[in-house]
Amino acid sequence: MDVANSTLSANEPSGDVVADGQQAYTLTLTAVDTDGNPVTGEASRLRFVPQDTNGVTIGTISEIKPGVYSATVSSTRAGNVVVRAFSEQYQLGTLQQTLKFVAGPLDAAHSSITLNPDKPVVGGTVTAIWTVKDAYDNPVTSLTPEAPSLAGAAAVGSTASGWTNNGDGTWTAQITLGSTAGELEVMPKLNGQDAGSKCGKSNRGG
Repeated sequence: MDVANSTLSANEPSGDVVADGQQAYTLTLTAVDTDGNPVTGEASRLRFVPQDTNGVTIGTISEIKPGVYSATVSSTRAGNVVVRAFSEQYQLGTLQQTLKFVAGPLDAAHSSITLNPDKPVVGGTVTAIWTVKDAYDNPVTSLTPEAPSLAGAAAVGSTASGWTNNGDGTWTAQITLGSTAGELEVMPKLNGQDAGSKCGKSNRGG
């Protein structure tokens, strides 16, 4: 196999490939010799190896036509996955592809909301910090949430700003407190629905 003339390519999906362990890229190695002839019968000696194996699954390599070898690559880890081709018989050091996986949808059970400070005073302010993750704990940044809802005795007279996207899977909202002491519950909202499995809580003193 001539590495200068052989190629490793990835299919171009129509949209984002989600890091859910199901959606996948297809890697294709086209193996030829120095004269451009297909190099056949190499499937059992080829490997597609991710630079970081965490969360990445490589399917079985098969020869789909003479000299053309293919396998799927899926991941539960969002971000760029660098995959290199290796052979037991040939040096393939320059053949690699970078595959981009994106986080899946918000998973309320894997996300959380905290309030700082957790024991604010009447008339003060509270920062709500919403940490948003998908089912595989990848940070989710592509949301358009509404302002959080407020409940509890301390919600009377309190107001909440919209969320600010910090770009790392965390979102912050500022809550201006009213004059009533008691418990304050903060619930993120998405498309009019509760977006948390639990609300953030604080107890406000007088």
